[in-house]
Amino acid sequence: SKLSLTEVTDTMTDIPHQYDALTPDQRAQLDRQPEAAREKIFQQFAKSWISANPQKYLKLCAKRLGMTLLFDLDNPKARNIIWITTRILLIPFTLFGLFFACRQKWHLLFPMLVWGSALLTYTLTVTANRFAFPFEPLQLALTALVISTFFFTGKKGPAGFEIVQ
Repeated sequence: SKLSLTEVTDTMTDIPHQYDALTPDQRAQLDRQPEAAREKIFQQFAKSWISANPQKYLKLCAKRLGMTLLFDLDNPKARNIIWITTRILLIPFTLFGLFFACRQKWHLLFPMLVWGSALLTYTLTVTANRFAFPFEPLQLALTALVISTFFFTGKKGPAGFEIVQ
């Protein structure tokens, strides 16, 4: 039988999933279970693995943090030089933007709580680059602040408004 282009691409780019690492005995425990029961069983698998491998878990958390903030190289579709470059550049722009926002007395408590709770959740549990979505609006706003500070301070902006610091 012939595979469609999408099926061939998915086969070539798919990475192993959580289920692929299970032993036959673990798969048997999950077989024919409702979703809620499967989640509880997976929770027990995870707790057992974390308690048996605390150092590996810390390394996994560091990897998840990097994949959330930068890029997910486990996903072959993310191995694009433009994607990688823009993700790398976004980090320093975000940091400079935070500095400028604090100088301008922006109220950042709520956005930073959202940002921090999402980052902590993704770091400790599961992540992929698609989970960067909660971070990007704030990162883009802070990046725009940096760009406007350097290029428009004391000048007329695109809409004719004077941009002040």
